[in-house]
Amino acid sequence: MSTFDNLQSFESLDGDPIGEALLDITGTVILTLNRPALLLAQGVGVVFCDLPEDTYEFKRAHIGARLLSQAALKEDIDLWYDQEYLYSGNPVNPAAVILTRDLNFEDGTVNIQGSAVATGTDKEGETVPLNPGQVRRLTHWFLNRVGSPGDLHIARTAPS
Repeated sequence: MSTFDNLQSFESLDGDPIGEALLDITGTVILTLNRPALLLAQGVGVVFCDLPEDTYEFKRAHIGARLLSQAALKEDIDLWYDQEYLYSGNPVNPAAVILTRDLNFEDGTVNIQGSAVATGTDKEGETVPLNPGQVRRLTHWFLNRVGSPGDLHIARTAPS
C-alpha cells in the first residue's frame, strides 16, 4: 500500500478548514519525514520530527530525564515522559496531559510535567516510528483539542 492509498480514506472536505489542514499536515509529515515521532516540548511547542535509530537516547535527551516512563495510548501509540516528573520542577505540559486524557485507555490522565515524545509501538512492545494512521490520528487530535494548524510544526531534526 502506498502513502497515497492511506490518504484516500479522508472524507469529502468541502471547505472544512480543519479537514483541509488535517489532510495537508498529515500528507506533509508522511512525505517529508522517514521515521515520524511527535515531540511535545516545553518552550518549543508541538513538532513532528524524525525519530533516529537510537530511540532511547532521543527520548531521554528530548525529555531531559534520567528515567523514562510511558503511557500506552490507543492505536499503538506510546507517550514517553519523565518518570520523576513530580520532582522535576518543570511546569505541567498541557498538550501532553490532554493527549493522555483523550487517548489513554490504561491509566487515565497523567499529569505530565516537562516534555514528552509520542512514538509508535510494535507487537513486541518496541518503539517504532509513527505510521501514517497514527500521524493522522495525532494531527486530528491536535487540531481539535489543542491548537491551530500554525501551532503544529514539522522538522527533520528535533529542536532542542
